[in-house]
Amino acid sequence: MEYVPSVSLAEALHTRGAFPADEVIRIGVAALDALVAAHQRGINHRDVKPANILIGHDGRIVLVDFGVASHGSDPTITDGPIGTLAYIAPEQFAGIRQSTAGDLFSIGATLYHAAEGEGLTASSTGPALPAAPAAPVAPVAPVAPAAEKLLVDTGLSAGVRPTSRPR
Repeated sequence: MEYVPSVSLAEALHTRGAFPADEVIRIGVAALDALVAAHQRGINHRDVKPANILIGHDGRIVLVDFGVASHGSDPTITDGPIGTLAYIAPEQFAGIRQSTAGDLFSIGATLYHAAEGEGLTASSTGPALPAAPAAPVAPVAPVAPAAEKLLVDTGLSAGVRPTSRPR
C-alpha cells in the first residue's frame, strides 16, 4: 500500500470550509475515475465520504478505505445499511446492498458537502426516502453551473431513484 502525504477532504472541509466550484469538480472527477475503475472490476466501495477522499500534498486525489467494499461475486454477511449514515444511498434501507448506484449517490452527497461546506443530514437519507423521494436539496451557496450539471447529469441528487442513476 502506498503512503500518500495528504489530508482528507473531511479535514480540509473542517479547516477551510466549502471549496470553490472548480476544486469540487476536480475532486469529483478524480473520485469518479476511481469509482469507475473499481466498478469495472465488479467492486462497490460502499463507504464513499469526505473522510475517504485524500487530497495529496502534490494535489493528487485518492479514494481510500475499501474496508467494507464488496465484489459482486462474493457474498457478504452484513445486515443493515453499510457505510456512514449521512452519505448512504437511501435504497440501502430497503435492503439493496451491492450497488454501483449507491456509490454514485454517496459521491454526490460528498461533493454536495464539499461545495456547500456542510453535508446532508442523516435524516435526509433516512428510511422514509425509498417510499417518497425527498424534495431537491437547496444549495446554501451558489454552485457553479458545471458542478450542478455534473451532479444532475450523473443522477447524483437525492430525489433520483437508484434505478435511474447510472450503473
